Amino acid sequence: MLVELTALYDGPEPGLADHRLSVGSFAEPLKLLLSALQRTASGILTSALGDPEYGGRGGSLAREAGLLDIELIDIGQACAAPRFVVVARRDPREAQGRLALDDLPARAAETLVRDLKAESQGKLQNAAARRYLGAMPTTVTRQKYAVFLDGTLLIEAEFGTPALAQLPNEGPALLQEIGQVVAVGFEPGASFVTIKFGEKTTKCSASAATVERALDLRGDEVMAVVLITKEAQLVSLRRAEEQLVAPSMKSTIEHLDTHWGEALRALAQ
Repeated sequence: MLVELTALYDGPEPGLADHRLSVGSFAEPLKLLLSALQRTASGILTSALGDPEYGGRGGSLAREAGLLDIELIDIGQACAAPRFVVVARRDPREAQGRLALDDLPARAAETLVRDLKAESQGKLQNAAARRYLGAMPTTVTRQKYAVFLDGTLLIEAEFGTPALAQLPNEGPALLQEIGQVVAVGFEPGASFVTIKFGEKTTKCSASAATVERALDLRGDEVMAVVLITKEAQLVSLRRAEEQLVAPSMKSTIEHLDTHWGEALRALAQ
């Protein structure tokens, strides 16, 4: 049983017109695509096998979902059109390599493509699919996906720039964490800095000056201040061991008077 997942990425993102995928721009989205496939498989197993504890403690069912992988076998000549096979790797801890559901790779891929279409229209369907779409470079303006089982088309979906739903409880948050710079992007493409915080990797939009700063800090532990809104924005970046110098009272008063004096005087009245 051969399960193929094809994608097409189109838009002004550098490299697409030459049928190439940038590792800096697509490594994180493709990692999230695999995560979305595995989480979708988890949901399918939970429903099919009727185990309410599925995945909660990393049991055998969770391991089965984690065995799914996507392998790149070709990039077509229409913009950038990667073609993957969806496979289930054998768990070396198990005596037999069969999945509880033999058709899990096909069902997971088909469901994921359906969920990607729904999420692109602002319908809350699959959080993992939404994270994948949200990590896609903004310069990708058209996406197309299809799933084939032994050459037979199971599902196809195409859409432009996703209109992702804004969750009601989502609000701006300012985070300060220590991590490492793992990737950057700069003009003529999107300016961004990707930082790994422990097991979590966050792609942040950033100014050109901040990208330059990030290049200087690659390999060092950094203290990053990130504003979380609809997307992550890198506010500041410095070496983790650098100590911030507190401004004097005089400079603080001068700053407040220069930038906020009029507003403060209005409030005082």
